[in-house]
Amino acid sequence: MRERRVSARVVVSLVVTFALVLAASAWAQTAKVKDVEQLNIQPVPCRVVEAPLRALPPRYAGKCPVTIKFEGAIKVAGRIGPNNPCVVDYVFDRSDGGIDTVAKTLTFTAPGSKPVSTTWQLGGPELPHFAGWEAVRTTSPGAPRQWAHANFEILCRETKQPEAKIVSIACAGGLAVKVHILIDSPAGIASYSVWSVFTGNTNAEKSFSAPLPTHIDEVVDVAHTTVDPVDRAHQWGLKVVVPGMAQPILTYGMEPGPQQRCPGHYEPAPALQRPKS
Repeated sequence: MRERRVSARVVVSLVVTFALVLAASAWAQTAKVKDVEQLNIQPVPCRVVEAPLRALPPRYAGKCPVTIKFEGAIKVAGRIGPNNPCVVDYVFDRSDGGIDTVAKTLTFTAPGSKPVSTTWQLGGPELPHFAGWEAVRTTSPGAPRQWAHANFEILCRETKQPEAKIVSIACAGGLAVKVHILIDSPAGIASYSVWSVFTGNTNAEKSFSAPLPTHIDEVVDVAHTTVDPVDRAHQWGLKVVVPGMAQPILTYGMEPGPQQRCPGHYEPAPALQRPKS
């Protein structure tokens, strides 16, 4: 009988101990939740998973300064919705140490990507060659992180401006004139024309169209159909159309002046004399 009483007491003691442990655990959990609430600790609702960037163009050779454009996107994931948006703060980092002082923000109401872009103008006599990069650096949510670099390289080359001129005029008698022209246009030549005119008469003209070389050094024969019996003032011209230029290149006459006289020119060629028998 006495042994039964001892066993009952042991059981009661164990039950009480277990109840006290459960109560203590519940109290500790409640206290922990209250501490978290007091510290205002909130779980991060989203995270940035990638922020690629590319340079356009990645390699450049030509006239400087040049503007390199960078395009990319920031992608987020997590618990994101209209009532729980994800706000991403970011800037652009550059290889030359330039500081982006304008903070930028994107707001996401759903997981996914949004585009980002920036530009960088550089190059010139003091910087004829440069290889560098630009990258996205996100500052929130989460710890600041610099993402993959968009590498690029530039090489400055001064582009020669197109030139066109009349080198000389050959007054050889008859109704024709020989016009020596020189055209140099790295951008190409769409067309060119050479003409000759004297006061009171219409132009005598020859035209040429693409395909044409970028460098032309030749003599063009231009023939009149009307005689100039009084040897009036003559003028010659050259017109060159270059792709991409709003206005054609126009040059007149022969240096040093716009008008030259061609004594005895534009007259009928002398008749061949028969040999005496």
